[in-house]
Amino acid sequence: PEHKLPRPEGGASPLAIVSQSGAFAVAKFSKLAGLNPRYLISAGNQLDLTVGDYMAYLADDPEIEIVAFYVEGFRPLDGVRWLEAARSAAESGKTVILYRAGRTVAGARASASHTAAVAGDYVVTRELARAAGVIVADTLEDFEDLTRTFCTLRDLPVRGWRLGAVSNAGFERVAIADSLGRFQLAELTRSTRDGLAELLLDDRWFKLSTAFNIELCE
Repeated sequence: PEHKLPRPEGGASPLAIVSQSGAFAVAKFSKLAGLNPRYLISAGNQLDLTVGDYMAYLADDPEIEIVAFYVEGFRPLDGVRWLEAARSAAESGKTVILYRAGRTVAGARASASHTAAVAGDYVVTRELARAAGVIVADTLEDFEDLTRTFCTLRDLPVRGWRLGAVSNAGFERVAIADSLGRFQLAELTRSTRDGLAELLLDDRWFKLSTAFNIELCE
């Protein structure tokens, strides 16, 4: 019902979410505020169509740029079909995201009771998927973040490892700096600093800017 799960405003995003769990699909749909997937597919126990079938179809869909899969288990030989279609999609410029569930003994038992899936070796699945150009999500939170990031920034070219960070607290700036990993903080150009200063000193933003810990470093 609309009062429980409002439909996002605006046009459809070039995104397809395919899940073996209907509840997972609905839960992620509700958290991806602002995104309106063109397809939200629950494959269930794959009694008829398989995740490989969906991957093959979406790989050829010109309106889809990002495909995100939640998979608990592949039907016999369907993993090969899925990988071939995923590789084709990645080579054509599409982004394929995979969260592979059923990684542990307990998880495999749970997936078997859930969708009758027999979980295979997760490490094998992960490495084969990465070799095919698939973005593998390590956690459910990563799955959500990756889906949102690739949808939101799909038109922006990535040219390096530099980041710009915005925070309203000093400790958060320290936490950001300590969590950069391979990234580096970008040095803002004079024009960028001047533009930010002009924005923040605007009457509409002045009260907001003075309420936060905002610094424009020389």
